[in-house]
Amino acid sequence: MKNANPESWIDLRRLPPGRVVLALRKMRKRATARGLGALVAEIDALLPVYEALVSAYRVFRAGQAQPEAEWTPQILALDLALDRDIVTLRDLLVALARGRDARAEAARRLVARHFQKDITYFTNQAVDVETVVVADLLGALAADAADIELASVGANVAAVRDSWTPFDQAIDAFEAAPRASYASLFAEHTAAHRGLCRLVAGLVREPDDAARAELLAPVAHHDAEVAEQLRRKKAVVDIDPNTAPEAGED
Repeated sequence: MKNANPESWIDLRRLPPGRVVLALRKMRKRATARGLGALVAEIDALLPVYEALVSAYRVFRAGQAQPEAEWTPQILALDLALDRDIVTLRDLLVALARGRDARAEAARRLVARHFQKDITYFTNQAVDVETVVVADLLGALAADAADIELASVGANVAAVRDSWTPFDQAIDAFEAAPRASYASLFAEHTAAHRGLCRLVAGLVREPDDAARAELLAPVAHHDAEVAEQLRRKKAVVDIDPNTAPEAGED
């Protein structure tokens, strides 16, 4: 376990960011109480880096657990509008197909060629899959211009196309936007850890044993907890620095 002995800090672990935020906040309080302005300034430079990492990991993990949660409200609204127009076209063709005239025959052909699958095939797909499915539908409908005109559903087909175009463009723009990868987060975390090591290295050289032990204790505590989790072969658990029971201590 890390203690006042400088040699015990040689292998400081790369701690989860939430734990480091909590430790740095406690260290800052203790450094302020001791009038260590230079140390407070170092902590103030490092603390927002780790706070940003807490938020970045939270967003990344939410996206990994629920990819659909990443889609913007704009894309989801466009998806609903597209679903509505597809259902309207399909329902209109089914209704027209019940007749006995040439228009009904054209509608029956269109239903047979394009809507044999359940409507959920078009409306209940993942967003990035639905845009491909609807693109295929529109391409197939384009080859049936004669029957579309005979069935008088050209305006409805155009409505589907007009709904799909901004939907597809919004998905393309969203997927092209840069988002954090695990590799980039890991690199940022590693850089922050180097900063923490430099901070700890300065404290290890503190000649006052009592001051050194008090200032390093918050980091030592979390290093020990992580070490125990690793020893038990458990997943290393981070904590929310704003809601953890110990957040208000010190």
